[in-house]
Amino acid sequence: DNGIGIDPEYKEKIFGVFFVVSLLSAALGINPGHSFQMIFKKDFYLLIAVVLIALVRDRAQSERLLKLFMAAGVATAVWGVVQYAIGVNLVDKGDPYIIYLPQVMRHWPRGLINLLGMINGRVLGTRGHPLAYAECLLFNWALAIFFLLGSRDRAWIKWILYLILVGAALLVSQSRGPWIAAALIAFL
Repeated sequence: DNGIGIDPEYKEKIFGVFFVVSLLSAALGINPGHSFQMIFKKDFYLLIAVVLIALVRDRAQSERLLKLFMAAGVATAVWGVVQYAIGVNLVDKGDPYIIYLPQVMRHWPRGLINLLGMINGRVLGTRGHPLAYAECLLFNWALAIFFLLGSRDRAWIKWILYLILVGAALLVSQSRGPWIAAALIAFL
């Protein structure tokens, strides 16, 4: 055990499960060609993050990187939940039409409104598309489940709260594919 709840030899297996579920989701999507292109083009940074963690052999550095990744995941989830709570609803970021804008925000700059807004009722979080946002949260979801299963004493409470927050962010993304993937990851 490396002190963070995951045996070192399981790091690659965790990513393997996540990556296989991503490939299945892409293959079974409406436009598999586009889905595969996005996995290997736009969302390739996930692979870089996992390879970096897997290649780092210094335990302290590995723990710091993993904690940073998990903190970034929770910050992204919080931002998405905040966007949902504010309720700004845009047709698209470049579109001049706004579906819903709270009265207090009527005179705010459009850039700030875009930052706080959802697209067609779907949360974007820190990404440019609800699906990309939800897919990014899936890896944090998978790791949090492993941390929960390996937690000792009262650490499980922290991971339950983490899973609830990331789960809420996944729900407000309104992305069915990641919902199915999250259920598969939890089951596995």
